[in-house]
Amino acid sequence: MSYSNFKIETDADGIALVTWDLPGRSMNVLDAKTIEELAGIVEQTTKDAAVKGVVITSAKEAFCAGADLSMLEAMTQQFGQIKKTRARKPPRRCCSTRAASCRRR
Repeated sequence: MSYSNFKIETDADGIALVTWDLPGRSMNVLDAKTIEELAGIVEQTTKDAAVKGVVITSAKEAFCAGADLSMLEAMTQQFGQIKKTRARKPPRRCCSTRAASCRRR
């Protein structure tokens, strides 16, 4: 499988070297595409019987600068929308008045 942010090479001893190199950036950052690709790499390497271990490294000077701020901003906006939607809904009852355990005797 081919990835845009990672290169994978497996040596004769079964060690997969995963090199992270986010194109067009001076440093690697966690963004949605990187997270998706990492999940694919984990799935690919765990299914491959020839792979005995995995080393993740960076082609950049630093391994990772952190999360992509535009991704965090989008996540914050989505969370805000979910919070607003949930706030508009009336609270749920803990049980139905028809349930035998809730009836008053």
